[in-house]
Parts: sequence; C-alpha cells; structure tokens
Amino acid sequence: MHHQKNPNELSLLHAFTVQAKEKEIILIYFTPEMINQSKIHGFFYENGHWELRETDYPEVIYNLSFYSKKDMQLLQKLKETTPVINFPPIDWVDYYELLCDEAEFNQHLVPSLRIKTSGQFLRFLENYRRILLKPVETKPNLQLLFERKGDTFLVRHGKHLLEQNQEEVRTLVRNKIVMEDYYIQPYLLCKTLDGKEYNIRIKLQKNLKGMWIIQSIIPCLSQQVDLINISEYKALPIQIDDFLKQQFGKFHFQLKSQIKQFSNLLALKITQTNGVFLQTHEIEIVMVLDDLQNFWITDVTSPSLIHSMGNSDLEAVKNQISYALALINK
Repeated sequence: MHHQKNPNELSLLHAFTVQAKEKEIILIYFTPEMINQSKIHGFFYENGHWELRETDYPEVIYNLSFYSKKDMQLLQKLKETTPVINFPPIDWVDYYELLCDEAEFNQHLVPSLRIKTSGQFLRFLENYRRILLKPVETKPNLQLLFERKGDTFLVRHGKHLLEQNQEEVRTLVRNKIVMEDYYIQPYLLCKTLDGKEYNIRIKLQKNLKGMWIIQSIIPCLSQQVDLINISEYKALPIQIDDFLKQQFGKFHFQLKSQIKQFSNLLALKITQTNGVFLQTHEIEIVMVLDDLQNFWITDVTSPSLIHSMGNSDLEAVKNQISYALALINK
C-alpha cells in the first residue's frame, strides 16, 4: 500500500515484482483510496505492465503510505483481520518527549514542541532566529520556515517567500494550527562545502528475528537553494563513506561509527519503551550535522518513500518479502 497512484513512477517496485515471482507469490499494488468494504481495486504486474482489477484482501499488507488520520483509521481496521507490516509508530514529538530525559539521546535531539497557540509560537521564536513549523502528520508540503529580521519576519513555504510583521505572523500561525496539528523546532543550517543544503537518512529494518539492522545510510541533497521542504531532498548517487570523507575529511570514519551506534540505540530504546512501536517493521531517522561535526535528530518516522540505491535496497526487498511470508506462515 502506497500513496503514489501510478506504480510506474516507483522504480524500485520492479525489484518487488522480481522477488514476488521468484517466491511464487502474488503481488498487489494499491493506494488507500482503492480499498472498499471487502475488495481492493489493485494493480497486478503481468506481461511487462501493471493491470488494474478487483481482488480480495491480501494475506499480508506492506504499508508505505502517508500517515494521515484517515490512513491510520484505515490501517487500524485492516489490522483487525490482516497483518500489516510497517504499521506507523507514534509521531516525532512523542518520541522527543520520550527521549529528552535520556542522557545518551538528549544532546542529539533538536528541541521540538507541539504548538497550541500563536503566542507559544512567538515565544519560541524569541529564543531561536529560525524555526520550522512542521505538521505532525506526514505532510511535507505544509512545512514553513520563519526567520526573524529585526521587526519583521521572512516566511518561506516551498519556493515562496513572504515578509510579514508580527501580527501577520500570529494570524498565519493561528490559521494553520486550527486546521492541522503542528509542532515547532529550530532550523539548523546543514550545508555541504559547496553550500547546498542536505540531510542524512538512516533506514532501519527488523530482520526475521525481530532485531533492528541498519539497511542504508543515505545523504540527501535539496534540489533548490533555500527550499524548505523535506520531500524535495533527493538521495545522492554516492556512498555515505565517500560523502562524509568529502565533507569532514579524516573524521569521516568516526562520524559514521557514531551515527550507526546512535541509530541502533535509538531504535532499541523506543522499541523497549513503547508498545505501538513493536508493530513497526521499518523506521527512518533524519539527521543533520553542524559545523562542529555534532549530529542532530530532526525526525523519526516510518518510511513513505522507495529509493533505488542498489544492492542494499535489493536485500531490503528480499527481507520484506521473507518477513511477509513468515507472518503468513505463523
């Protein structure tokens, strides 16, 4: 299950079709909108292309959809009769509140606060010159960046830039939080040596024994200057070792080791602390690195994108299908 309506736009789906054929299982691709009370209007890959037809519910669902309230309600209902791999965990702010009192984690967490009022927002902005207003649900196109410039504020939304006074900002924020649940956090500049914005995404996956393993560490680059929209960060065609060596020289090996160790500890801690997380098959940790080589966690989520990064993702697909078969055969 994925939010992308056209399966042809997800290149890595080919690896799923190949592995499904090898395992002699039927693969169905569908979006939440394709589900009704008892049937699914899903895509089947046959004769070299995707064909749409009606079918019964599958024996197991691998979820890669966005996590809106509507999707969550649907998944909860599906889970009553069908195993769901990659069931969404709690949101990032809950993770932050869970981990901020833990000494081994809090020094790497970007301060994050669930916002209830516009006054709360403005007080937070007094302490940080740049802050992000981010939706609790996975809706990256709703993310805004606010930057204080004397008595005025610059507001970035995707490619758009506005200059507003304090009352205009207050009204904008009030209108936003009435419609959606938002949180705020300081915006940390994270740029390559040639000035391009980037982040690093660590994807972890449970193996068949239920243990967390790092499936990939991917540097992602913003496609436009000053574009504040996480969905516009694209995976670079470079291994993390080479990327860190380019950016941090002799410190690259130490940095990678710290990132891997921290990511495993984070996944393990949340698993032990929150029962909802036990039903999650994959997580993605988003981090940035500052000029002093400190890393900061800005988000923890279930992956909603399929990247094509070579052999590591092929192994991930094999593991996902094996995991699904293990659930069916329980």
